[in-house]
Parts: sequence; C-alpha cells; structure tokens
Amino acid sequence: NLSATTLPDGPISTEHCDWLYGIFGHETSCTRYWTCWNGTATEQLCIGGLLYNENAHSCDWPENVDGCQKHPLCNEDANGNVPLGKSCNRYWQCQGGYPRLQRCPAMLVFDRRSLRCVVPPTEDCDVPTTPLPLEYEPEQQQQQQGKVRSVYDARAFRARSTSCTETEQQERNSDEPSG
Repeated sequence: NLSATTLPDGPISTEHCDWLYGIFGHETSCTRYWTCWNGTATEQLCIGGLLYNENAHSCDWPENVDGCQKHPLCNEDANGNVPLGKSCNRYWQCQGGYPRLQRCPAMLVFDRRSLRCVVPPTEDCDVPTTPLPLEYEPEQQQQQQGKVRSVYDARAFRARSTSCTETEQQERNSDEPSG
C-alpha cells in the first residue's frame, strides 16, 4: 500500500518534463528545448544556428545533432546558401538545416551559380546602382544659408567648398616658392 509520501517506481513527470527537474528536448523543434523546475516547463531557444543536442542536454553545432528534421529549403545542403527568388542581394543561408535570411554586403550581388556574394555583374544581376548626389543651383545655396539638409547636400557642399576657381589656383601656384 502506497502512502502519500512514497514515490511510485519511475519519475514524476508533467507536460514537457520527463522529470520534475532537468532539461529536455522539444517535441517538434530542433532549435528549442524545455527547462523544468519543480515540474514547471519553460521553453528555451538555441541561438546562433545551434540545435538542441538530446545526448549532451545543451545547444550544439548542427553536425553534432543526429536525426533532426530539416527545413525543405535546406534539403540539398544543410549548411549551404539558397537563392531567394529573383533577388540580386538577398539569399537564404542554411545553418543546420534551418534557413536564415541574409543580404550581400554593399556593392556585391548573390551569384546563383557559385551560391556566394560576388562582385557584379553575374549572369542574372548587374552592378547595383546608387543615386547620384543632387547638384545645387545658386539660388538654392542662398536659400540654404549654410544649412546642410541631407547627406547629398553635405557631399555637394564639401565638393564646392574644397574646389577652387582657376584664378585661385593660379594665385596659390604663384605663392609657392620655385625650385
């Protein structure tokens, strides 16, 4: 006859917790796990492309975690890159079978053949374009009264303030000592 203080053979478990205390794998996700304290389960997340390793009871590198389901995008290569539609600068980077949306660094494009960010042009993508600085008109400069309102204004202001006229250049050259 069991009394209230006697434990049955085997662990006391609750939903998500095989034991009252411990760390346990998630039922449907390789990136999540449960921490249990006195039978209360708290869902946790492995970050940085790591997966929960049931044997080590911790987050681990994907190559150390067997039998984890993969995302369909990453079926061919669990740690490779996959093009994103027709985008020239965005792509999926698979980490342990899970895709992470990435963007190529400035002035590079994603090459569908090498599956890397490369210097353009490629077969599918041209050189990325950036807007040209706006040119100032004399009356716009007077209206601004020395105020800089955008990055383009600052570039145009710097370009104009650092350049000098042909007459100024001749005067500077005549001031320099000769040979």
